[in-house]
Amino acid sequence: MPIARRAQLDDIWGSRDFSKGATAGIVILGLVVIATYIAIIWYLSREVERYRQRSKKKKRTKKLRQWTTWVCMYLGTPVDEAQMCISAWLIAQFNHTTIYPNVGTRSGIRLILWASCWTFVTSTVFVVVLVHPHFRRHRLTEAGPHMVWLMQTWAYWVASVATLNRALPLMDVRTTCAGSVYCGPLRAVFLLAMMEMALLSLHMLFFPSAVGMNWEILEQNNRKRTQPEQPAAPYSAGLSTTRRK
Repeated sequence: MPIARRAQLDDIWGSRDFSKGATAGIVILGLVVIATYIAIIWYLSREVERYRQRSKKKKRTKKLRQWTTWVCMYLGTPVDEAQMCISAWLIAQFNHTTIYPNVGTRSGIRLILWASCWTFVTSTVFVVVLVHPHFRRHRLTEAGPHMVWLMQTWAYWVASVATLNRALPLMDVRTTCAGSVYCGPLRAVFLLAMMEMALLSLHMLFFPSAVGMNWEILEQNNRKRTQPEQPAAPYSAGLSTTRRK
């Protein structure tokens, strides 16, 4: 970007001071959200530990629940938090300076911000429902609601990535983001969005097989429960015959 254009950008409504303030505010807000998420995970781990100590039943492993929990925890990790922070920073810069490559780029960043907020909040809710002992039989733990949420979240990310890439092709590393001063943050947002979309695609690919495995395990357990027990051998009859002899 030319030096004159960069200086012009810095002079628009004090954009340099605004950029510093927006960066500091978003970083502080991001740290607060991360601390809240860590506190939630810590509380859930304590509740699970208490439940295991109180419960006298044998430990049963459910692969579907474990797999879904790990995926939801990854979607709520600092990766998605970084996505939210960078997208919010770009939106603040675009709205303040009114300088952005095109309208499609601004719309794509807004969609990515919405998708990241949706994914962070809903995945955290799923983690709480799947891990907390009191919500073991909640309807959100079933495969149907989770599949609906998965398809809806995947659609949000596909629409966001498609909108941004159509307005500003970022897959080619030789491009300069149409001469935008925000080329680095735009590429970072695009890369993180591709990671989120790839994880959701893999989860959608393996989720039906995990449901099938879990269904087979449940069927085997039900068969074992419904099988009639064989009667014990009549030891008393044998003892009585020996006495008669």
